[in-house]
Amino acid sequence: MINLKGYNFLFGKKAVSPVIGTILMVAVTVIMAAIVGGFVYQTARPKVPPAMSSSLADDPRQAVGGAGDQRIAKLSWEGGKNLLLTEVRALVTYTDNASAEQTVVQNATSWSEASGGAPMDTNKIELQWVDSDGSDDISPGDRLDFYEGTAATAVVKANRDFTVKIIHIPTEALVADYTIRVY
Repeated sequence: MINLKGYNFLFGKKAVSPVIGTILMVAVTVIMAAIVGGFVYQTARPKVPPAMSSSLADDPRQAVGGAGDQRIAKLSWEGGKNLLLTEVRALVTYTDNASAEQTVVQNATSWSEASGGAPMDTNKIELQWVDSDGSDDISPGDRLDFYEGTAATAVVKANRDFTVKIIHIPTEALVADYTIRVY
């Protein structure tokens, strides 16, 4: 037979109150549910943006501020993980010929491979995606060419900053962020 004489907490007046015991059981249950939910819905894992290596350069062969369809800058991908077009957005900021700042945003699914590019927005600069390997994703060797358009708001003012940001949509992180002075 087991001697329970020294274990008064089971039967004595100093035992844990049923109310406190219930509260503790509920707290343990909630904590366990949060842990299981974190694993099931992967809420504990942060989203990591892809690593990309790229560069933005002024096109030295062209002077900005002229007629339309002149390439003013190019963004080249030099290395890193391939990106699907559905995962990328371009944001470009520049000063137009009237000294007004223009900002345009375009998802990569709308990028044009046509010669001379397609307007990023009505009466804005034009963008041409050059897919170097025909893979239909953004990969090393690809580039984005930025062209002036024919409208006044699509002509880039010389000796001003030209900013290009490439955003990874699933993580909302910048995979490229460059500002150059165009001439």
